[in-house]
Amino acid sequence: MISEISTTPKPSNNKAKRLFLTFLLIAAALAAAYIASPSFKGIIGSLCLVAVVGAIYVYNRYMAAIYYYDVMIDSGGTPLFIIRQVIGKRETTLCRVELSSIVSVERVTREEMKKHTTPEGYVKYYYAPTLSPDTACRLTVESRYERAEITVEGSDEYIAMLKAYAAEARKSAYFDDGE
Repeated sequence: MISEISTTPKPSNNKAKRLFLTFLLIAAALAAAYIASPSFKGIIGSLCLVAVVGAIYVYNRYMAAIYYYDVMIDSGGTPLFIIRQVIGKRETTLCRVELSSIVSVERVTREEMKKHTTPEGYVKYYYAPTLSPDTACRLTVESRYERAEITVEGSDEYIAMLKAYAAEARKSAYFDDGE
């Protein structure tokens, strides 16, 4: 029996915070060099701007974002896997797939993620709150709309539960189509 559940994964390392602070320190040093330098102000100012933009990107993508992974049942009785992102007061639904369209759920390491090539025709999505996590979970989705690989994070128990729910949803969808 598939029941509704929601979880909020937490970042598993502090790499994003360190990268954010590094970008800020570089931007501060470049701003001081911009003020002190009589020449090359255009180049120094451009590099300072790049460092500030990098810091803002890392902050918004990894530090300010809160992810929610939800298993829900819609009004038609179809079990769904939904990924939401909250930044400040803004909530965005990033992913909404039927559980029956999730064909595989596998835990992967950082090395496996680097070596893996996404098959042709598949779209790749990354919805994890950690910058370069040690382990993550790759969901392979094949629906009538698209084929995708979705990377999420979660505990071993949550991943096992998601795998069991997807298998159960595929089985019930198979029996529903056969009637």
